[in-house]
Amino acid sequence: MIEQIANSTICWVILLLALFTYQQLFLQYLTIASSTVCNKMSTNANNSAIQHNCYSQYQHEFTSILIGALPLLGLLGTIVGLLQCFAGIASQGANSQVMSAGISDALLTTQLGLVCAVPAWLLQAWVRTQIQNKLRLTAENTLTNNQPVNHQTANHLTGNKENVTRDETADKKSAYATTTVEAA
Repeated sequence: MIEQIANSTICWVILLLALFTYQQLFLQYLTIASSTVCNKMSTNANNSAIQHNCYSQYQHEFTSILIGALPLLGLLGTIVGLLQCFAGIASQGANSQVMSAGISDALLTTQLGLVCAVPAWLLQAWVRTQIQNKLRLTAENTLTNNQPVNHQTANHLTGNKENVTRDETADKKSAYATTTVEAA
């Protein structure tokens, strides 16, 4: 099996792409673990937090594309293996040794593509969840420390889709109560 992988160009491409993809995921994890994210957000919460969030979204999309390419390369290896199998059949006849070698190469590349991609998808989901949790907690800490934060920035960081924050809701309730008292 190792000999088949060593002799296949597509297997080498899958392995190199998987290595690069796992390196990118590891760098994303290190970004989470480092304290520079919190320091950036606490010094200038409005700009740095959004820039970091955009950068992490770019990294997430980039690694998603790389991970998605792994099983597709396995599929390409399957097609190449089957084409070699049929070419062997055409030149040497229906020899079982030629057919089994071609089918074996085809299945090996498919397996390698999936074995590299599935753990990467799981790891990417975990890393993305960790990034979102860290950004949400930092944004909540910034809001609770009464630091001046743009409400739009706070909603963006906490993942709140609504335009109204808790502070704005309280302001509206107190304004409503004031107008109700004045009207009476």
